[in-house]
Amino acid sequence: MTTGPKNTNVTTGDRPCLVIVDDERSILSSLRSLLRRQQYDIFLFDNGYDAVEFVTHRTPDVIISDMRMPEMNGIEFLDQAMLLCPTSTRLMLSGYEDKVIIFDAIAHSVAHQFITKPWDDEKMLRIIAGVIATRQELRIRHLDAILQSISSLPSPPEAQQQIQRILRKETRTIRELAAEVEKVPALMARLMRISNSIYYSGRQPISTALEAVSFIGAEYVESLIFAMSIHHHTEDKLIKECGIELDDLWRHAVHRAVLGRSIAEEWPGFNDSTLAYTVCLLIDIGFLVRFNTNPDQSRQLITLSKTLQISLHEAESRVFTVSHAAIGAALLRLWNFPATIIAAIEQHHDDTRGDALSQIVQIADIVESGDQQRAHDRRVDPMVKEWTKKKSHIY
Repeated sequence: MTTGPKNTNVTTGDRPCLVIVDDERSILSSLRSLLRRQQYDIFLFDNGYDAVEFVTHRTPDVIISDMRMPEMNGIEFLDQAMLLCPTSTRLMLSGYEDKVIIFDAIAHSVAHQFITKPWDDEKMLRIIAGVIATRQELRIRHLDAILQSISSLPSPPEAQQQIQRILRKETRTIRELAAEVEKVPALMARLMRISNSIYYSGRQPISTALEAVSFIGAEYVESLIFAMSIHHHTEDKLIKECGIELDDLWRHAVHRAVLGRSIAEEWPGFNDSTLAYTVCLLIDIGFLVRFNTNPDQSRQLITLSKTLQISLHEAESRVFTVSHAAIGAALLRLWNFPATIIAAIEQHHDDTRGDALSQIVQIADIVESGDQQRAHDRRVDPMVKEWTKKKSHIY
């Protein structure tokens, strides 16, 4: 364990590497004591400048930084760390009074997650272990690029304008705003990413637009839309270069979500139709990541799909070794989404293992696409036929 650059303790090099930065020595001591039994190489710094010098020469797995520090604050340090070692997972520590600043830092990927002071020791250990496990999974599956390429997902400007009109209304309600957010998968993903990245005692995982908007606040939704619109043109161009119309992607996603909610409402024993809506809206997030980060092979995928008249999913299996479902699940795991959402997205083309949510999602996906040949759990086939007949009455 190293405190600053002066300590020359030898490390193994094959254990996870943690960098912790805080100007309060008592905080560094507390974290050192908490982590002393863990198999990590840990480097402690009481200022951002020394930490920047360290990460210039070594890429840590996890960086934990305090927010309020003299001279170089946490945002400034993590911003530099993001450029120097973009594959490191960045966690921020601070008091919850910094809410707006923290949301902005997470939204722009300066920090992946935020932990409030004082923290719960067991939760802190789980967070760090979970982050390291996710990094190892990404590395094994050669998905490291996700960590450095995802800052935002494209969103149609028309949808953004509708939400902005609601925000300008004097009589707007949270429910009205949440209903519009549900129609924009990119904004939905971003809001849930931010809200689930905030750790404090007693908070439950957030899985719906209403919960996310209520937690974040309408004022921040407006600034988030503005930030997304700045990135829109570049990302939209990348999508179109792959032969994909962004509006078509969003329309299919919303239709699938509406259908999934209807199926969930009639599903015996399932009582969370809003959760089904959320998952159905986000299941193809891995495709968007792929189109944005690997446009050349994505164009090959599109061409193969059109030439052979096969589904994108089948074409994907011939071009890539890792599916969009695995990419989407890995990304949402990094963003700390609820495990139920991650599992349903990860297996939306596989065996559902009898899970009701996964079955609902598969049925909605197949029925909305009209492609019954795409990979899925054959146990849902009877319900696919039933909901194919009902589809015309839903949207």
